Amino acid sequence: MGIFDVFKKKGNANPAAQPKATAAPSAANLMTKEEIELILIKIMIKGEEALLIKVYKGGTIVRNGAGGVPRVDVGCMMNDARNQQIWQKLLERLPLSLLELNGQQIADNIRDPYSYTVVFYGQSNNGQTGEYAQWQRTQGIHVEADLNGPNHPLISAMDQLAVAAVSLTNEWYFDIVILACFGMKAEGLMGMLSTSRTFDKQQAFANLLTQLSQSPAATDVVKYPAGKVYVEDGTGHRFRLEMKLDGQNARYDFIPTI
Repeated sequence: MGIFDVFKKKGNANPAAQPKATAAPSAANLMTKEEIELILIKIMIKGEEALLIKVYKGGTIVRNGAGGVPRVDVGCMMNDARNQQIWQKLLERLPLSLLELNGQQIADNIRDPYSYTVVFYGQSNNGQTGEYAQWQRTQGIHVEADLNGPNHPLISAMDQLAVAAVSLTNEWYFDIVILACFGMKAEGLMGMLSTSRTFDKQQAFANLLTQLSQSPAATDVVKYPAGKVYVEDGTGHRFRLEMKLDGQNARYDFIPTI
């Protein structure tokens, strides 16, 4: 199940059936785009983490998951100043309405829960701007609702930001998962990866293909490996990866190359 696919099937929210939106903080306490140095986005589905993305202004990116469940059990981090282009594009797609609220909304009588969390951080007070930063400014929104209920009125903007963050980091995350599952490293790939003790390589890659093929950027899946060479760990053998979409099913094949 992919969270992005769920919302395509739902109707418009009924505001009368939803909790009232959290009151906006005073203008003096609101963060502006210019103050933000870190954006955190987290999606939970039925108690399972479907997506965690942290994008830093300084170039660090952390990502776990592809937005659906069962989760893609691969985490990764990259620190590269060139990622500032991703930061700028994400800021351009940030709905300004998310900067006008601060707090949480939890629906009543939730049976099949999902939640969105979006948090903004700024003004480091220890000189760090990455994972070890201590932030003075924090502002965010947390929404919990029922998968079978009407959309919460705040979800649309939060989902818009999540889709943007996922699409901007999908190609990099795809190559990280290829490395984790097959030991094939795309030439030039940067980043550290982590998996759990119960990591199932075949299941993780199957979950990734399913969730990417059902996402708004489904047609991009076949483009991610195009023109790349993947080098096998241990042997140094070189391959190209061919991807094909058959409906919502993705097929793949590693082809030896000279």
